[in-house]
Amino acid sequence: MLELLEDGRPLPKAHAGHDEIRSLGSGRYSHWKRLLLFSSTDGISPASGVHRYSYRITQNIAPWLQGLALLCALLIVLHKRRQLLTLLTSHQFFHFLILLSLGTAVLVTALVAHSLWGAWRLVDLQPDSSTYLAPAATALFAGDWGHLVRPFVYPAIAFAAIWSGGTLDHLIALHIAAYLLGAPLIYAIVLLPGQLAARSLDHSRTAFNRAMSHLIAAAAVVVYFSLSALYLASVFYVAPEILSSIAALAALWLSLKLMLDHRLKRANLAACALGAGLCAAAIVGMKPALLALAGLTLLLATWGLWQQRMRFQKTILIATWGAMIALPAAVVVGDRYLAQQYHDASARLFGPTTVFCNNADIIGQALETPDSRARQLLGDTAARDVAQFLKDVQEDESWPLLGFNGDRCMYTLAIRRIALERRYFGLTSDDVVRTYRQLLTASIADAPGLYARRVLRQFKRFLLDRSADDCYRHEQHAWLPGTFAPDLALVQRLVEERSSRIRGHALPHPLPLDTLCNDLAKRMTTAHIPLVALTLIGSTLCFFGRRTMPRLLMTRAWAALVSIGFWLSTAPIVALVHTFDIERYITVTFPLYVVMLASTLCFSLALAVYGLTRAVDWGRGRRSDWRRLPKPPSALPPAP
Repeated sequence: MLELLEDGRPLPKAHAGHDEIRSLGSGRYSHWKRLLLFSSTDGISPASGVHRYSYRITQNIAPWLQGLALLCALLIVLHKRRQLLTLLTSHQFFHFLILLSLGTAVLVTALVAHSLWGAWRLVDLQPDSSTYLAPAATALFAGDWGHLVRPFVYPAIAFAAIWSGGTLDHLIALHIAAYLLGAPLIYAIVLLPGQLAARSLDHSRTAFNRAMSHLIAAAAVVVYFSLSALYLASVFYVAPEILSSIAALAALWLSLKLMLDHRLKRANLAACALGAGLCAAAIVGMKPALLALAGLTLLLATWGLWQQRMRFQKTILIATWGAMIALPAAVVVGDRYLAQQYHDASARLFGPTTVFCNNADIIGQALETPDSRARQLLGDTAARDVAQFLKDVQEDESWPLLGFNGDRCMYTLAIRRIALERRYFGLTSDDVVRTYRQLLTASIADAPGLYARRVLRQFKRFLLDRSADDCYRHEQHAWLPGTFAPDLALVQRLVEERSSRIRGHALPHPLPLDTLCNDLAKRMTTAHIPLVALTLIGSTLCFFGRRTMPRLLMTRAWAALVSIGFWLSTAPIVALVHTFDIERYITVTFPLYVVMLASTLCFSLALAVYGLTRAVDWGRGRRSDWRRLPKPPSALPPAP
């Protein structure tokens, strides 16, 4: 949008590379962030004052200003108050708003699907993908299964997709279908509280509330698609992020349905409860790092069943609860059974090793402290060697986050770490796991304050960084032969035989919304903390006076609190385990982030309208009381 002029004439070579501007000159220039780098056309230094430079920027009217102008024009046309109120309260107007919101959501989803058509054959396989695809490749080519660290639910889904379709493209198509499925789920979750609360209101307010619920739900869908460039990138990354997100959205919807809808039949109640348990099992089986989210799902679904327990017989209620808990428990037990059957020691070591690496600063300080529990556990020689290893791990600043580079501890220095394990921790994997856990527990017991401060710092970082900052297009990473380890040769064969050969293309942006994306992302980054704080304060006040609060406000408060809980349920794992990879969890829970923003915004608007209505009613009551006061008696006696 910026055009640079030399002596009043536009320079012809805009958006040039910075090295070309320095070396070649000839009027090349670049507007880079807040800097303007340019060169003269004749090689004379611009600082000499020979030429006069100026610039001009094309000005655009802001979208919010255009909308305000249209609103003002509407008010001028409808200058009569009665005519305006009649229009805004008419059923035709409410039906128009509902149709507009539904049409917008459907249109945006169709445009996104159209932009992905033809690009879905791109396969972005990275080294991390190998462990997810190894069981499927082993089952396809060797007739066996294997385990290899990752849980078995997603590899089983990948195997079914590749086996039924014959190529990896069908697995990518499954991810894109799940990505598009997020739109109606977000719409339904945001719409649900308003529709349930509207049942107890009078007809005029019911229509208005339903129309506004549809509008906000449609806006949430638009935000989901327009700000999901980072989320879209994982569509082509063969990993369970998108399927985990869809399971989390379904779990949130089912939990809200059980808690807020008191008109469900017994069969529907039981089906929703079992569905919540199935979602928890899918979350645990595809992304064990989201264990807190799965537990919250079971807790809220159980609470919803307990609220409606009078409709069930005691035996049916207990059987439903047992089935809910048994589904995720069966996934955990089955995964451990497969790990033991295939002698997958790395699966048992992965979690404790990751926690050990990501708490290197705390463990290293405890090992260097004389007479500490961690030092007594390993002994002086072992404590000195392990502490030196943890110091070397923290020297690399390639990931400048709190703590250290987890990849360096887990993989780069893996040979040295494994040598320390065999020398000081034990010969078997069970001994190593036990030592890791005892070492972490002893280190936390030695310095609980340090550990608490670290968790609080990471939790603060989680809150401040969990936003839609990245609205740029992502480039595809080409899969390099030889990236996988020798024992994963079947994965390499799978990629070579059953994947498309298209590589190195940029991901398509779902919509031409670059400007909207950048502006909206900045506002969302600064909006979610005040909205969450206002929701927590307002819901606390509502629950203290819940007997006098309208049903609409209480329903919105419950929906906002549950969505906040789902969004924050990923914070513990970010604070304790994957401190170096927060963007991964932005991707995983981005749909929950959008739902949280929409639900808190709905509650904030409802709270503001309720407060304004009470203030107006209080003012009218004061004026009417003043008008009903008796007239003071006159000082003069009445005339005869």
